[in-house]
Amino acid sequence: MAVITFGTKTMILQICNYQGQARVVVQLVTALTPLPQLHAHSLVGKQCDKGICIADLQSKDSTISFPNLGILHVTKKNVAKTLEERMVEAFRMGYNCGVSIHPDIDILQGEVRVPRELNDHQRTVISSAAANQAKEMDLSVVRLIFTAFLPDSDGGFSRRLEPVVSEPIYDSIVLLLSKISSRRCQVPEGNLDIPGCSFWAIPESDGI
Repeated sequence: MAVITFGTKTMILQICNYQGQARVVVQLVTALTPLPQLHAHSLVGKQCDKGICIADLQSKDSTISFPNLGILHVTKKNVAKTLEERMVEAFRMGYNCGVSIHPDIDILQGEVRVPRELNDHQRTVISSAAANQAKEMDLSVVRLIFTAFLPDSDGGFSRRLEPVVSEPIYDSIVLLLSKISSRRCQVPEGNLDIPGCSFWAIPESDGI
């Protein structure tokens, strides 16, 4: 997956060596933990909802754009609550691949064709994980995790490619992504690759 930039607030992504429909999910994750964990800050923009951004690639297009993408900072008192909501949604929709929530949740990273229903144990585990991770979360730095989904035989987007995580993004006032990532992942449909890109993300003033 390549990341390109046009303008100051638009991020454009391309799935290398692939032509067809796809869905790309972009989430914020922690930067300093051994394994990426979902971050309580929220991505905001035209295609963003509940703190994450989702955009569909049409068969006739070669790139997906995320215009006016920004980062909204959560206040410290709302970290645990926001994080729990983020974890529940990621697990329900199958967006938890590549992030660490809790061992009982992390083992369930298969393809999701319909939203999962959480049982009482899973809700309790996620609530506890959110409370624990909130205590250690660094609110001054984030990373982006990009996950692409290709169509399945039913027309849904459940064929997941390996996620790619960006370099750490610092600065609580204006975030400049001068370099996202140089990591490359081998996948059946081609390479997921993020070379360099830059865009401005201006968070709300009630952040850190």
